[in-house]
Amino acid sequence: MTSVASAGERIYLGMDVSRDKIAVAMLRPGEDVPAVEVISSDAEMVRRLIGKFADRSVLAAYAEATGTAIDSGALALFRMWYDLSEIAGYIELFRAAHDDTEDSAESWKNLEYFLRPAERWPQLRLPDP
Repeated sequence: MTSVASAGERIYLGMDVSRDKIAVAMLRPGEDVPAVEVISSDAEMVRRLIGKFADRSVLAAYAEATGTAIDSGALALFRMWYDLSEIAGYIELFRAAHDDTEDSAESWKNLEYFLRPAERWPQLRLPDP
């Protein structure tokens, strides 16, 4: 799936979300068949999906259609909340009895990823260690 259509063109976006995967269907103007992509539901893949809206025309179209402007501060706080939620989930997993499996190894890598706030949130002023 390539970048999203430019401003002024209406696109239709549908998603089917499960625990591990997200099916995304996008129908662009003049097309009869949507482009469909299945991505994993991890944060990096969701960020890549959102990154396809690089010109932010979808956000502008949302604001125009609803009369409600997107609050970039609220989006930033949501992203931080999401990171903290992921950290809490992984800590809960590893505090309990668990086996050393491929899934737990992947979960550990994900936890390490979310525990790097200086890299993930460079705009925050973090105290020196």
